[in-house]
Amino acid sequence: MRPAQSFRYNGSVLFRFCSNASALHFCVTKKYGNAVERNLFKRRARSLFKEFSKPGDPFYNYTIYMTPLKKNISFSTIHRAFLNLQAQLLKQ
Repeated sequence: MRPAQSFRYNGSVLFRFCSNASALHFCVTKKYGNAVERNLFKRRARSLFKEFSKPGDPFYNYTIYMTPLKKNISFSTIHRAFLNLQAQLLKQ
């Protein structure tokens, strides 16, 4: 197993990942906002992770720890962050 690596996207999302099995973990504190805002972020990220983590995709063999670094991150920003992370994983 490769040691965990980290990657920031545009100062809004922090990813930490290691090759293990396909899984997504969140660390969304109360500083991000109320429960509705935290759950919205998690639903968006979970949806994108399912889209990207099909067999053969770079995400499939990684455990990803995702932490938002600022409030009110839009779906398009999270999507671009996943695309950027996918490009980083393909480089390896």
